[in-house]
Order: sequence, then C-alpha cells, then structure tokens
Amino acid sequence: MSKYTNTKLQKEFVSGIRYKVTSPLSWELLYGLPDTNFTVEEGFIFEVSIPWWARGAFNPHNDKYLKAACLHDWLLKHKYSRALAASVFYDALKADKVNRLQRWIMFQAVLIKTVK
Repeated sequence: MSKYTNTKLQKEFVSGIRYKVTSPLSWELLYGLPDTNFTVEEGFIFEVSIPWWARGAFNPHNDKYLKAACLHDWLLKHKYSRALAASVFYDALKADKVNRLQRWIMFQAVLIKTVK
C-alpha cells in the first residue's frame, strides 16, 4: 500500500463530478489474488457520485475521496466484482486517512448503489 499512499492522484477536472487521471496511479491488493498490482492508466475518466442522502456531509471534490473513487471505478470498468471494488474503495479511504465514520457511510453508499 505504500506506493499508493505515497502517490498523489494527478487529475484534472472534466465537469460536474468527473475527473481524468493525468498520471498513472498504482495500487497493490493484499487479498491473495494472483494479479495484485493494478495501475490506473493516464486518461482514465472517473466520477465521484454521492447519493442524495449523503451530499450534505461529503464534498465530491475533496481530494481525500478522489483516489478511492478512481480505483473503485477502474475496477468496475475492468470487470472486477462489485464486492472487490467496494472493498478496495474502503481500504483506499482508510489509507487516505478518512475517519472511520465517514469511511463507513461512504462504504454503505457504495453498497447501496451496488444493490440497486
């Protein structure tokens, strides 16, 4: 995880809640999977969608949330399971020092969105 935590997400604002990665972002999974190193490529577009009931508490443009959202969207785009993407999202928020209550709420929001 150190490569991830020591890397600032290089991105540019696209519009609304969408961003484009301008420099590769690496993440190493420690879940016992065969391929554990992932790199989000430059040019990847992701978004930070927040459900209506959490919008007052979370700013979708907060840098603390953007790397986690980027990884989550990248995993889904590459056909990884929603469960794995949600777990990585939670772990990335933790690595970025998002407090436990905020992490839990955001994780629940991802799970609720997944169930819909």
